Amino acid sequence: MSAFDYFRRIRSVTKLLKTVRGEAKKPVNIVLIAEPLVEADILAKLQVDVQSNVILPVGSFSNGEAVASRLKDADLALVVISPGKSNKDLEQIVKQAALARKKLVVVTGHKINDWLVENLADVFRVSGEDVIFVPISDDIAVRTVLVPRILQKVKDKEVALAAAVPTFKEEVANRVIAETARQNAVIGVAVFIPGADMPIMTINQIRMILRLSAVYNQELSAKRLYEILAVVGGGFAFREAARQTLSVIPVAGWAVKGGIAYGGTIAMGQLAKKYFEKGEVFGPLATNRKDTAKSREAESLYKS
Repeated sequence: MSAFDYFRRIRSVTKLLKTVRGEAKKPVNIVLIAEPLVEADILAKLQVDVQSNVILPVGSFSNGEAVASRLKDADLALVVISPGKSNKDLEQIVKQAALARKKLVVVTGHKINDWLVENLADVFRVSGEDVIFVPISDDIAVRTVLVPRILQKVKDKEVALAAAVPTFKEEVANRVIAETARQNAVIGVAVFIPGADMPIMTINQIRMILRLSAVYNQELSAKRLYEILAVVGGGFAFREAARQTLSVIPVAGWAVKGGIAYGGTIAMGQLAKKYFEKGEVFGPLATNRKDTAKSREAESLYKS
């Protein structure tokens, strides 16, 4: 059975497409609590378009009731404070932060006040792991510390956040690929019936590519699924290699099978990611399409 014929039998793909569309359209509501200059720095570092209504500073609201309402409904309150703030200013920030269900307290500056280190978690009523120290002027720290921690707090909406805010795209794309690869590695090891892993792994790979497509704001439609066939087809080669290995090395083969599933998914995801980053479609990857008729048939089959 060819990869194309096998793919046609996976009837859950259309449902999967709808699921990813919904994931990409989830509303993300992050409120930024900080002094005006720090607000401007954070928004600039995160490449936030205030008009996107995703990450908004409290200063952008007209009155206290609007601030309170936004904070109560927020997915996350990003509380940014600088060492040396007066007790009055700190009290105001704490009062606002108390309205939010989830908080991430970010301390800026290169010198950290001892009082902040010892008491910040208690003051904001969060666990110690919800407090991080990130000099906003340090681009690397923002990218490697702040961005992952924000994503950790809004994990169920990471694809939607990445689609709306450019700074999160790279991190979310890598997470999507790594998560799928880990899942397929487990499946490769755990499924003992030859061929039984193929539908599950294939669905995982399709979902991965669709999620990457959403992260990079590419079109999410059934019409484009036929272009992904060539990419998904590569996964069959990896799984066939895994089965061959299993037949030759029956004991250690299970571990190798999982490793091939992991590496194959990583390779597939990174290739798709590079094409999406460049804003290209999957056409150049479709080297396995032997005739135009099959492509048109697939396009018709998955038309939304």
